[in-house]
Amino acid sequence: MRPSLKIETWNLLSELGRTKSLAQAAERLDMDLPAASRLVSSLEKELGVEILDRKRKPAQIVTKSLELFSEADRIARQYQRLLKTAESIKHQDTIKPKRILKVSLPANIDRSAYLNAFSNFERKHSGLRVEVLIDAGEDGLLNGAADVAYFGYRPTKEGIAWIPAGHNVTFLMASRSYLRRNGTPQSVQELRNHTLLLRNSSNRSFSRRLENRDAVFEIESDEKVHFEDAYSCRTHLIAGEGISVDLVPSFVADELMRGDIVPVLPGWHRRPWEICVCRRDSDHSPLVSEMADLIVENFKKHTVDSWMFWYRYFSIPLESVVLPAVD
Repeated sequence: MRPSLKIETWNLLSELGRTKSLAQAAERLDMDLPAASRLVSSLEKELGVEILDRKRKPAQIVTKSLELFSEADRIARQYQRLLKTAESIKHQDTIKPKRILKVSLPANIDRSAYLNAFSNFERKHSGLRVEVLIDAGEDGLLNGAADVAYFGYRPTKEGIAWIPAGHNVTFLMASRSYLRRNGTPQSVQELRNHTLLLRNSSNRSFSRRLENRDAVFEIESDEKVHFEDAYSCRTHLIAGEGISVDLVPSFVADELMRGDIVPVLPGWHRRPWEICVCRRDSDHSPLVSEMADLIVENFKKHTVDSWMFWYRYFSIPLESVVLPAVD
């Protein structure tokens, strides 16, 4: 047996013991759920002990593994004490940051994985503070309100350099309560008879197009469509008030794991939209470039892994998604 040396593993096990829920433990640690699931699976192999019973949905803690959690909690607490001692030694007096790096993120994404990466970035660069802004936009990037920006679209204004990070992919979702009251659509055409929850049409990545491999369906009528921000869509989805079209699954990870929310018309999904990480064309700072690369890396690791995780979790064919070519 080769015990894990990764402190994040013991932090996760400690939180899992408190919450008895992998989704809640991952959320408390600002960790992506698929990454947390892989971490527990890796620890099970290292220890030779089953921690989660994955045959049950959602996965349940194996009773005989309960005594592991108190030991994991002890390791996690001791590590936090070590960090506090180190911080105290390093910052005997209040030190003003030598530089502030301003990063703009969209309001409609799960920011937990990025915030954790930004904290590590600050620790790596002494005297640096990362400030997170919400939806600074292209003008905010150009006028210096933000140094790096994550956009759910390709920028159009001059003076912006961008890196293609990949694409966001979703699937149609509804609560079981909504489907009990309104029935489950058996074809994409039947969506015309249902209330649909879409993000605001003012959003630059907005689309009415649904796809399933080469098949296409356009949401034409606004009669039963509610246009809202992501958090309002989430609220109405959980309340059983409609079918979500373009909400990212990480927003309702707990509900998906519990089975309160389920996919609708598996294979049909909103057209994937491009993600670009941007900086000013005139800004050649190595820190800015490194931060842009970090955001791209985290998007590929967490977001791409996340949608593929949920597609596999619900046995939705990955080949139903055809990603647009990036030129």
